[in-house]
Amino acid sequence: MRVHILVVCATAVLTACASPWREQVVALPDETLPTSGFSALTLIPTDNPAFAYRALAERVPLVLSVWSTDETAVRDACDAREPRSNGKESAAAVLVPADNQYVLWRPALADEKVEEAMQSYARVTAQDARRPFYSDPERRNLEPAWRCFRFTRFVNRDDEVPAFDFVGQLRIGDSGDYVQVRPLRLYVAPGAERNLAIGLRLEAVWRQENTGKLETVFEPVLLAMRLKGDVEELHYFLDKYWEHYPILPVVPVSTDTRGRVLQTAPATVTLTAVEFRKPDQAKEALLRTARSAGDHLGALIAAALTAR
Repeated sequence: MRVHILVVCATAVLTACASPWREQVVALPDETLPTSGFSALTLIPTDNPAFAYRALAERVPLVLSVWSTDETAVRDACDAREPRSNGKESAAAVLVPADNQYVLWRPALADEKVEEAMQSYARVTAQDARRPFYSDPERRNLEPAWRCFRFTRFVNRDDEVPAFDFVGQLRIGDSGDYVQVRPLRLYVAPGAERNLAIGLRLEAVWRQENTGKLETVFEPVLLAMRLKGDVEELHYFLDKYWEHYPILPVVPVSTDTRGRVLQTAPATVTLTAVEFRKPDQAKEALLRTARSAGDHLGALIAAALTAR
């Protein structure tokens, strides 16, 4: 993993917001976990290189707008190509931040100490997007309709630079019977010292003859790491081969009463980022609850608390 750390003036950061997170943190309605800012999740299609380029290039910090071999490798992995300037490209924005989803973690409600720690030191950002998983399920070799995804959080909806910017990649294995997901790049703006974990959940809806099915197909933790305070960080994860990442189940396809393959309903993809300021506070109780919860958010909380 290649890491770029850029030191910035701490004074400007500290005066931007008086909150411990350096920005406003909210938790509404009651009992949901604290969140802040606005976020966007963009699923980048495999068959539109110009759109892929715009999806990766819109509203990026200065450090990502400068040419680099690493960022070029990210764009190549997502098959992104800079569009020719012929005046025909759409002016509509690709990246459109929206309100964060409110997240309720019921295991925390059963333990007052855990709930207090989550409300005091945690921040959760969650956003989803919906798109068909397969480009054409009737083809002999199934291909995903989207290869990469970009998950961003902004302090304000109209900010040009995100507070964090994460790009990941997905592929179907050569045998067609498994899926893999890996991180490609993470940018983090200056902020409080904290631990971070990011995970992906894919929920599929499909038809099996005359019966409708709904299932969470996979929900891996994609990365967990410690972030320094008051510095701008840029991390690339291009030095790991696919063999280093776990294999996940394939997304089912719909079939009619004769067993013929049909177009599967769009899959819902949710990206969730869990951040912990002062992760050592109530760590033992938090870890015990997170590990016994047996759910995706619990896995992310445990990964963030134990990040190195």
